[in-house]
Amino acid sequence: FYGETAGRYLHWDMSGDELILGAASKLSFHDAAGDENIVASADGHLEVNAGTTLDMTAPTIDVNASTAVTATTPSFVIDSGTTDKPDVVIKNTNDDATGPSLALTLDTSNSAAANDVAGTISFNADDAGNNQTEYGRVQVLANAVTAGSEEGKITFGLATTTAGNIETVLTLQ
Repeated sequence: FYGETAGRYLHWDMSGDELILGAASKLSFHDAAGDENIVASADGHLEVNAGTTLDMTAPTIDVNASTAVTATTPSFVIDSGTTDKPDVVIKNTNDDATGPSLALTLDTSNSAAANDVAGTISFNADDAGNNQTEYGRVQVLANAVTAGSEEGKITFGLATTTAGNIETVLTLQ
């Protein structure tokens, strides 16, 4: 089947048992003008697009990338209704003496300033009124950012007041 645009076609290749969408042809769902489609926007680049939500449901979802997996989003939530879950495991299976790492990175594009927050780990739970409350915090600051004279500071904070405000209870620098 050939489309109205040159180079765009649908072809069944019996020798390879594969269906080919030529060039940047889209496989659209719901309607042709919608945002739900799969398209090879360039050679080597496949996009799966959805107008509002892309759901993937399976007992196991296996993502294999030889270089990197990148997610650009303002929020990344992992939830579970199972006891003692969710677990986040970062595992290195290489047979040597090095291990995995977790990096919280502030990339200011050349506007670093003293006391920039390099990263925060917050510990939250419900209070008796079922309100999400922060009970503890570990925070690292770029205390001094002068090249060659960098200094870091780490603070440990706890909810210590009747209002539940986080107060710094230990500082290391």
